[in-house]
Amino acid sequence: MSRSAVFFGLLGLAACSAADPGVDGLTRGNLAAPTNTPLGDGGKPPGSDGRAGNDSGPLGKDAMAPDSSSATTDAFTGAGAYASSLPPMTAVDIHKGKGVNTTPGKNTACLGCHNGNAPDFLFAGTVFKDKAGTIPAANLEIRVRGNDGNGFITHSDLDGNFWLLKGNALVTPALTGCRDSTNTALMSGNITDTNCNGCHNGNGTDALHLP
Repeated sequence: MSRSAVFFGLLGLAACSAADPGVDGLTRGNLAAPTNTPLGDGGKPPGSDGRAGNDSGPLGKDAMAPDSSSATTDAFTGAGAYASSLPPMTAVDIHKGKGVNTTPGKNTACLGCHNGNAPDFLFAGTVFKDKAGTIPAANLEIRVRGNDGNGFITHSDLDGNFWLLKGNALVTPALTGCRDSTNTALMSGNITDTNCNGCHNGNGTDALHLP
């Protein structure tokens, strides 16, 4: 595994702060399958299209005691293998269909609206194939794993935007990362902020990206 700068400053229960480790230091590359054995089918969510995706509970909860500091624990611990699940509609088209003028993308902090003024999101952001944020990355799996061992999964749309409606509470500090069938990028530490684009907006930080 190689170390590289900046990827996943996951996003917004709180505002982005210097305490969050998400803007410097990521683990990248192909990762071996988790060493622990997940219960059931690993908690793959039905659809993972941004409207479902809570994999907490008996299928998604890790089969080991939660411990975010463990060397064998990361955002995908207990999640099973990557599975393709492209959202059926893009966030841009959903906004247009509802007559919303805001265009989702890396310069828009999603939870600025989707935290009381629009359907509430547990987390949201935009992911790319390059650090400059010019090539959207579609159908990446994004997972946030709470400190209680519960994981929440969604997938990016054709424009690289991803979102997950609030359901069960996320217990922070949490671990996060994204992956496709070949590569994985992980935040190097715990996060408390789930408003990804609030930090990774091109103003002094790389865009969220894989690889």
